[in-house]
Amino acid sequence: MQTVQKNSVVTISYKIQEIDGELLEESQEGFPYLHGGYENIFPKAEALIEGKTVGTKIEVDLAPADAYGERDLNLVRVESLSELSIPGLKLGDMLEEDDEETGETIIWRVIAMKEDQVMLDHNHPLAGLGIRFSGEILGIRSATAAEIEHGHVHDEHDSHGN
Repeated sequence: MQTVQKNSVVTISYKIQEIDGELLEESQEGFPYLHGGYENIFPKAEALIEGKTVGTKIEVDLAPADAYGERDLNLVRVESLSELSIPGLKLGDMLEEDDEETGETIIWRVIAMKEDQVMLDHNHPLAGLGIRFSGEILGIRSATAAEIEHGHVHDEHDSHGN
């Protein structure tokens, strides 16, 4: 029987809940990730999965620092609505911006609006929350050389589908 080890592609169904039990996210069909320190899953959950087989269930409570991180007020900013000039902007909208230094896309979420001001947040929406992560291993296979080289799972055509 195959066990989860470094460079395994593990498919896991999962639930992410607040510690009080409120469901935040769920995937019953399964989420494939590359196992072995590639930062594709919470490290404490990955540690519980190491050496396990298909059908194994796990559950772990994670402090904010072990989940989506603490909220960082340096990642919140206030902008003038008129300077943004985005018609129909509303709470919860996501805005994209290119980082001038890295060229990467930064996602900002609208978290408050008042008169001509908009508060934008670059923190993960679940930052600052302690969570319960539970799941079941649905499948295990060896990773391809390309997946190992790139540090994440590829689709059936060995491309960046996932």
